Amino acid sequence: YGTRNQVVLPLNLETKIKGDDSVFKLAEICDTLDYTELYKAYVAHTGNMILSHYVAGFAYMNGIYSSREIEKACRNDIRFMWILHNSPV
Repeated sequence: YGTRNQVVLPLNLETKIKGDDSVFKLAEICDTLDYTELYKAYVAHTGNMILSHYVAGFAYMNGIYSSREIEKACRNDIRFMWILHNSPV
């Protein structure tokens, strides 16, 4: 494998996803919700914030329920990558 000497530029994932994709509608809806109480309750029990309700919602919308399959989608599906890059953590 060795060392690769190449410049890595950030990719604007939005340009690679069709404008009418459901991922944009989900983000639009999630962005309008107030998660204050949910975060308070979650942090009180775990000490951490929820990593991504966007990812779980989009996975369920696409019939993906297994955590392993969700992880795989996050690595391989550009729409999940877009969610992870743009969602608040």
